[in-house]
Amino acid sequence: MSVCDLLFQFNPKLKEVKGFRQFMDEQLHIKFEKFDIDNKISGFVSFEKKGWMDCLIAHRNASYPCFLWTNFDEWIKNNHEGLVSKLTTDIGAR
Repeated sequence: MSVCDLLFQFNPKLKEVKGFRQFMDEQLHIKFEKFDIDNKISGFVSFEKKGWMDCLIAHRNASYPCFLWTNFDEWIKNNHEGLVSKLTTDIGAR
């Protein structure tokens, strides 16, 4: 069983996110986490242009509050006001 399969068992909604398995298998989630830690906005923009926004938000929400996503959240608030409502701040909402 892959790590992604374990995630899907823990959070079945992740199966519904288009491309999420590829996002995880290609370890793009690790790059995304590093972009946030380093406040590398160009990384967020690059992933957005490549169509990963749904995966970014799903991974962000699935890992919150273990990872707080300070820089990604700020970038969303400043650049994608319509997506702010998709950012989970309640761990029971997943």
